Amino acid sequence: YVWRALEHLAERKDFIGAIVAVERICFMDNPNPMICYAQAVEEIAGKEITEFAKYMRVILGEIGRIASHLISLGGFFGTMGLHTFMMWCLDIREYFLDVLEDYSGARIATACIEPGGVRYPLDDYEKWFETINKAIKKFEDTKDDIIDIFMKNPLMNTRAKGNGIFTLNDVVEYYLAGPIARASGAKIDVRIDEPYAAYDKLEMDYVTCENGDARDRLYIIFKELEQAMDLIKQAMKKIEEGVKAEEMDPKKDHLIKMPKRLPKGEAVSRIEWARGEILMHLVTGEKATSPYRLKLKAPSVNHTMVLDKLLKGKTLSDIPLLYGSMHICQGDLDR
Repeated sequence: YVWRALEHLAERKDFIGAIVAVERICFMDNPNPMICYAQAVEEIAGKEITEFAKYMRVILGEIGRIASHLISLGGFFGTMGLHTFMMWCLDIREYFLDVLEDYSGARIATACIEPGGVRYPLDDYEKWFETINKAIKKFEDTKDDIIDIFMKNPLMNTRAKGNGIFTLNDVVEYYLAGPIARASGAKIDVRIDEPYAAYDKLEMDYVTCENGDARDRLYIIFKELEQAMDLIKQAMKKIEEGVKAEEMDPKKDHLIKMPKRLPKGEAVSRIEWARGEILMHLVTGEKATSPYRLKLKAPSVNHTMVLDKLLKGKTLSDIPLLYGSMHICQGDLDR
């Protein structure tokens, strides 16, 4: 367990300052936790963000998902001693971190999303979109080699196929979430089940596999990378259309004014993080300037609690492979 007092730190800061604690649930995908927290604050404040900010949250959230999934892909092969693919993934990931840096000035701890919308205006959205397209092109130019060399890797298939299977009943019993659940065929995705940001205005479907084994938990990550890039392209197109129709102004529509004091209330917010559902329960007091209580629930705890079932009867050499297939983030194991 890694106890970092994140919930306690959030309660000691004002509603905007708390994002620096919230985003540290896990740095591999830090935009999405900020979206979850911001939604809870906005619900208590009774505020609705702009359409432009909603599409920006989709783009930033999916960039975070991609950055995280690339680490998961490379890390999976690292458990088998095949470290080349991690270098490939880190190379591609740098291009997506460039996107975050161009927007926020930071590559990892971005603080790019806050209650009221997104933190920074886009003075030149076309230039930023070029950086995004460059990152997507880097992945697409490498994709065929990734499939041939790694997704079809005979050693990986021999060791991972049929190994560490979770059934649909296991998904329900252990409350598995995100790509781990979808690898077993579960149609679970908060972006579709309870849409937020602008996901309800984009075309997307559940990305699933059927076997629920370690190989499918690798495949699902790769398939979700392609889905994330498609969602980003759709969101960019919507913004371009909005700007041309003079319905959006990237220089002004990024943030609405939020009250410094919130009324007494409670809100529960859910989002689809790179590793599954994150849920936050925010409680505020009368004329509050900071959270009274912020409870965070992230999926890696559940996914760690099934290791007894997952590893029982397996060989020592299978332990790294199966643990790696669960895409667990140690920073999210305890808050």
